[in-house]
Amino acid sequence: NQLWVEDGDNSLDVIFSLGPNETNISNSVIIINGDWQMPCSSPISEGNNYKSTCNLDNGVPYGAYNIELQCSNSTNQTVSKMFNNTFTVYKLSLTSTSVPTSVYSGDLLGTMVKFEKNGEVIKVSDNPKPEFSSYLGNNVMMTYQPISIGDEINITSGVPSIAPGSYNLKIIGKYGNHEKQLILPNFITVKSPISFNLISPVTTQKISGEGKISISFSAKYKGEIINDISSSNIDVDILNSDGDRVTSLVCDDPIFDASRGVYTTDVLIPELSYGEYYLKVGLTYNGDSITADRYVEIQFVIPFEGSIVDPKGHSIMTNIDVKNDNLGLIRTTTDSNGEFSTSLIPGTYDMTFDFPGMSANLYGVNISSPVENPIKYDEFTPNVDIPGLHTAKLVVFECALPFSKVVLNIPYDDSKVIDEQKIEVYTCHNWNFGRRACAGEWERIPDPKIDMVRNIVTVNMTHLSAFAIGERKSLYFSVDFPTDSFYMGEMFNVKGKVVDESGNPVKDVEISYWFDSESPETSKTDEGGFFTANLEAPKKEGGTVLHLRAEKEPFIPSEISQVLNVYKKSEITVTVPDTFAVEFNKPISLNATIKNTGQTNLSTVEISIDGLKSSWYVIYPSII
Repeated sequence: NQLWVEDGDNSLDVIFSLGPNETNISNSVIIINGDWQMPCSSPISEGNNYKSTCNLDNGVPYGAYNIELQCSNSTNQTVSKMFNNTFTVYKLSLTSTSVPTSVYSGDLLGTMVKFEKNGEVIKVSDNPKPEFSSYLGNNVMMTYQPISIGDEINITSGVPSIAPGSYNLKIIGKYGNHEKQLILPNFITVKSPISFNLISPVTTQKISGEGKISISFSAKYKGEIINDISSSNIDVDILNSDGDRVTSLVCDDPIFDASRGVYTTDVLIPELSYGEYYLKVGLTYNGDSITADRYVEIQFVIPFEGSIVDPKGHSIMTNIDVKNDNLGLIRTTTDSNGEFSTSLIPGTYDMTFDFPGMSANLYGVNISSPVENPIKYDEFTPNVDIPGLHTAKLVVFECALPFSKVVLNIPYDDSKVIDEQKIEVYTCHNWNFGRRACAGEWERIPDPKIDMVRNIVTVNMTHLSAFAIGERKSLYFSVDFPTDSFYMGEMFNVKGKVVDESGNPVKDVEISYWFDSESPETSKTDEGGFFTANLEAPKKEGGTVLHLRAEKEPFIPSEISQVLNVYKKSEITVTVPDTFAVEFNKPISLNATIKNTGQTNLSTVEISIDGLKSSWYVIYPSII
């Protein structure tokens, strides 16, 4: 006769029977508590009985219930029967009357609740005795013996050592075999008993080699300032950029400033590999531990420093910008001695150098280790032109750091240029910085970008050295042709001289010479600019053109042509004995061989002998 409504779904099955002759009966079940009716399903037949299921949700009032059965037959005759005080519904209620909203991890949590059965207060002295269990989130709390205080019960639970945050509070009250839950969502804020705030440093600490870092912090225990911290309470670790511990450190005993409630201590940082690290600082006090609210960023940096001076030691004012995605933009400037200094972590950077006479943008500069004096720069106008070039400007930029490409923007003085459309840029890979001289060859840079409005030349390069801007000089020929007519295949020499615009001989000029439709041959000029071309006349009769070309960078090449006439050679060779004897008045025969050794075809050859009277000999045949 007792029905307990628990948390969750509850139901009641009512089973009844009718007389043996009562068929075709429709019936219903009504469960009544005062004016409240419990909803029930229509009865269904189960053999000789009928069953109706009634829903008992948490809204069901507690107390005694009557059951009324109503039956109707096919002639609408209705019979009802009331069964009084059939059963009693019992319900537990658990409500909070006083619950703190915050608690320290590891502390005790005291809550006041009201525990009732059908509106009657349950006390810890009742039989059966009430029992309680408490939870913070999914964490079980140790619950101590509850105490009745008036109509309320005080429940004390131990808060486990859990992470700070907001938690659901769940209390389960048990009475005999029945229980009731009380859930307060996100009601309790668990706090660490220790508050530990890192005050300084707030900026990234840059270290080159071994060094010290001064740390300031404040600490409280359960809201009260701690004034007895020693170095044994402080834990310091160095983490790498992946968050892995590299090593643990020892700090000095901290000095406490009572007026500010702030501690200060020094930490010795050992020398580590270049790169980014983090200083993790923790505090242990009264068995509780906490890590500072933030890390100190440390960079073991690579010195990027040196001096920028010309070969005579004069300082060069230079603005330097260094940037990458991690560090952002770093700017530095040379001082009065040409010296600059900053520090970088390993990585790839883009750098801009603004020199007095040009700007350079280096991309993909790799920084992995220190390089002493990585930058050299010089700018001057040569007293003597570079051979082959009217030089308007010469700059030298050398970098000891590896890079992927460089863009140079070089201003020029247009008053030193005759025709800006003919400006060329040349580079020397083997530049002697101290002597201000090219120890190798000047090579032309193809397709420089010339801004004739702003007077700036822009070139894209993958290397650095000396760069010269100017107009190319021309080469001039003087050639001595021995004649303009030659036999086919005849060997002959052409001599000449190559000079520049000022008439100065130019050595090592490559002279190419060739006849039409033939491959060229080459020779070079000597110290005096002289050359000799050894040629063979074409083996084809008629007019032909001999081409000669003089070429040497950075001069503008020069070419001349000469029309030559080539003829076939006509020649006959006669072979006779050198001497022969003739007896008086006795005829003799003498054989002679005649051969066409020329390049023409002979159709008629007439043979005659000079020095003898025609009456003294007979030639047969006299015409071939």
